[in-house]
Amino acid sequence: MTNDNRTMKEVSHTPPNGESVTNVWERGDESPDEPRDD
Repeated sequence: MTNDNRTMKEVSHTPPNGESVTNVWERGDESPDEPRDD
């Protein structure tokens, strides 16, 4: 059970997929409504 908790936390910080999740994360960071030029 403790391992499961740790896994959940790790997943929150590091996506298991990497590429697939990274794409989603990057998209989430960049709001299509608010283009960030900074």
